[in-house]
Amino acid sequence: MKYLFGFHNLMGVTTFEVKVINKHDYEEAMAQIKKEKLATYNWLERELQGYTWSMHTYDRNCKVERTDNNASECFNSWILPYRDMPALSKLEEIRCRLMKRFTKRRNEGNTLQKTIAPRIYKELDQTFKKGEKMIVQSSGDLNFQVMDKSYYPAMRFIVKLEDKTCDCGYWEIADLPCSHVMVAIRYARDEIEEDIPFCFTK
Repeated sequence: MKYLFGFHNLMGVTTFEVKVINKHDYEEAMAQIKKEKLATYNWLERELQGYTWSMHTYDRNCKVERTDNNASECFNSWILPYRDMPALSKLEEIRCRLMKRFTKRRNEGNTLQKTIAPRIYKELDQTFKKGEKMIVQSSGDLNFQVMDKSYYPAMRFIVKLEDKTCDCGYWEIADLPCSHVMVAIRYARDEIEEDIPFCFTK
């Protein structure tokens, strides 16, 4: 693996490639890998063919943007004290612990002033700031063209608020608005809460 990923910048490109949300960015990252180290490119093409290892190929029905297994690792650590118990005792301990956690979260949720959960609200705020310099044009019926200048040359993305789709793909993958969608919502003067799934609200 050291031979394949010998450069720090190449490792960065490979990590980026895993997290890209559209085919354009994926192909650009692959082209950069091919240019910097052909052996790595050939290994990725050969060994990972047929696997869903880049975010842009995720099933749109799953609604998850994670590329790691941190959730399962955290859960395994969380139930560590009960690992050696008999099955029924273990399940009962986990049930009680989950019940306490849900009650604590519900009580915390009742004190929130905003409808959207704090972590999601912070994430949306950061997403909104990314889109501040984007140019939005409306084509009617809540359809928009967003010019993203973070690409060179600038790229156009089509946002359809009613269908909850954006050409970049993030909205369909994560079920949360991307920066293109956020600027389109602002342009349409819609309420962001209308486009946030129930599971992300209090």
